[in-house]
Amino acid sequence: MEGQNDIGTLALTTSGVSLTSVIRTPLSEEHPEFSPDGRWLACQSNETGRMEVYLQRSGGPRQRVQMSRTGGTDPAWNPKGRELFYLSPDEAGTS
Repeated sequence: MEGQNDIGTLALTTSGVSLTSVIRTPLSEEHPEFSPDGRWLACQSNETGRMEVYLQRSGGPRQRVQMSRTGGTDPAWNPKGRELFYLSPDEAGTS
């Protein structure tokens, strides 16, 4: 693995364990969440200098889309897979 925190998957078989990199960059990627159907991967990354939530297809090209705009962490899918939730900074008290 390359970065501070990269994302990979483990395959457990009768012949052993294998690790496959899913996201491998010099950045810090954390808290991976696959969609219920396995087609999408959400995670948080410090690509912008602060943690933001990103979404990408779990297979194929690794193009990802930034989902949060003012910081975001801990992505979580709705059980039906049609909504993605995440925590964002508390903006209470700002005008």
